[in-house]
Amino acid sequence: MSEKNITFEDLPKAMSWMMDKLNELDSKIDGLNNPSSNVPTEQWMNLKELCEYIPSHPAEQTVYGWTSCHQIPFHKRGKRIMFLKSEIDEWLHAGKIKSEKDLENEACPIYKVKKKYPILMDATNLCNALRMEFEGVFENKIPLDAFPVKIQDMILALSRQENYSIEYMMASLLITVSTAIGNAVNIRIRGGWISAPALYMILVGRPGMGKTPPLDFAFRPIRKHDAKAIKQFKLDMEHYNRLG
Repeated sequence: MSEKNITFEDLPKAMSWMMDKLNELDSKIDGLNNPSSNVPTEQWMNLKELCEYIPSHPAEQTVYGWTSCHQIPFHKRGKRIMFLKSEIDEWLHAGKIKSEKDLENEACPIYKVKKKYPILMDATNLCNALRMEFEGVFENKIPLDAFPVKIQDMILALSRQENYSIEYMMASLLITVSTAIGNAVNIRIRGGWISAPALYMILVGRPGMGKTPPLDFAFRPIRKHDAKAIKQFKLDMEHYNRLG
């Protein structure tokens, strides 16, 4: 308010002005007494935001490979992978990203023990191999590069977005393809020895490891086809019985 003599009519307005100033002063005092209230909250980033935030702008598959090898700090919220900005800043400052050469050098002693010669691998397969060696399932590893490139991309996308296990997903796809082929194709191994591409597989893991979702996803087209065929069979049988 401007400096002037306050009349009786101006008294309500003056009181309102004084109360506003007192509230403003009270807020400033609280801010001085509680500096922690001015600290910004932690910022979370999803996978896409992280790729845009990191200066090198890595591909999403690259970052997923880092999470598989625990090379980058991350958190799981249900099926989503989230990143805390403060942890990423610290990680970037410490320069914790290992190059493919570093990973290869780290893996060489493992391969020299398991095999008597070194094996060259790309970064994704190398990360999977290191993780499986740590988990004690190295000898049973299914090579990701045995699949077509588009199938590899699908497996990695499902693992990233749906949190499916890469190994369970690959095994589920193999058994699904075997089921779809059935006896339509056979191979003559030797002489009269003819074999069909029949695979028998058991997914072994603790409860909650995510064995069922990859199987359901892989077998969904076959189950839809079977349901449609059964429905048509029932209709044909009803028609046949009416004719009889």
